[in-house]
Amino acid sequence: MSQAPPVPFQFTLRQLIAAMGVTCASSAVCYWLGLGPGIAVIFLLAFGGCFLFFALRRQFTEAVFIVIVAVALSCLLLPAVSGPRQTTRLQSCNYQLRNIALALWQYHETHGSYPPACIADADGRPMHSWRVLLLPYLDQRNAYSQYRFDEPWDGPSNSALASTIGRLRCYECPSSNCNGETNYVAVIGPQTMWPGAKATKMADIKDGVGNTIMLVEVHNSGIHWMEPRDLDLSQIKVGVNPPIGTGISSGHVRGAANIAFADCSVKAIDGRATPKAIRAALTIAGGEKDSLPTVRTPR
Repeated sequence: MSQAPPVPFQFTLRQLIAAMGVTCASSAVCYWLGLGPGIAVIFLLAFGGCFLFFALRRQFTEAVFIVIVAVALSCLLLPAVSGPRQTTRLQSCNYQLRNIALALWQYHETHGSYPPACIADADGRPMHSWRVLLLPYLDQRNAYSQYRFDEPWDGPSNSALASTIGRLRCYECPSSNCNGETNYVAVIGPQTMWPGAKATKMADIKDGVGNTIMLVEVHNSGIHWMEPRDLDLSQIKVGVNPPIGTGISSGHVRGAANIAFADCSVKAIDGRATPKAIRAALTIAGGEKDSLPTVRTPR
């Protein structure tokens, strides 16, 4: 008697629908939570379901085995998942800061100088920030057209505009959770690119545009993007990521903070950058020879 040929394995319609549902749910979780947290949640739910399945069937040996495997895989996979995500954020921050640097260069091409750090009133009180002046060069012409220069930055009309706009992503690092605050600031002080209400020209940068810092990254700056306030040169005392006070800092992996140079290049620096080297790179005509060590950004 001949045997019937083996029936090839096929998915049932119910199994295909279930697989599609799981795939869609997993994609939605990764979209809303991010790749790293999304994979972690899916991972925990899958192993949690397996554990409950064996526990309810009183197969405790299998349940304990599932827990051991889950813990072991967590130790191996979570660093691999979180590392690339942090690297991507550092690169995105680099891209954001480069866009601002290019916008400053376009402003210089149009007006013959960089914008002043602030526009002051007759009494010398800061009224408006350079970040507002730069809005048309960052595809924010609508916000710029609604801004009122006849009142302070925190006047009633400008405050209402700030509430309407909400978070302005072009001034915000992807690793930041600040609502309305900027992570990209100028360093104000004598001999810097930002002496205050006075505008600087590219010809004033005697130390070379590739050696002079234009903007720095500050994590949790506490500065609204409209506010005419930045980082004072006197605050650059303890290098990168100061334990106390505000200074050049970031929430990126290994504490690397991005800085933009006057040639529109963006590099990352970490704790190896000494305050002396940072101050030397901030001056436009100091003639200092101190080199600023930078971190190679992973691609």
